[in-house]
Amino acid sequence: GPAAESTPKSAAEIGRAAMQDAYALALAAPDVSPDPEIPCARYVGQPMERCKVNVVRTADKADVTVTWPD
Repeated sequence: GPAAESTPKSAAEIGRAAMQDAYALALAAPDVSPDPEIPCARYVGQPMERCKVNVVRTADKADVTVTWPD
């Protein structure tokens, strides 16, 4: 509901959601190398920055490493 949407998310929740998004993107196009950077922000409401991303695919799985710009 609306109350849940206005509750700030923890850093762990934001990080988990970001990783799920990165994995989904990595697996969506297995034959195409992803952009070496993705938009990222440490906290909801902060300006987006660019984070480096590395994807290593093995069969139907992918290891995704996202590196903060700092």
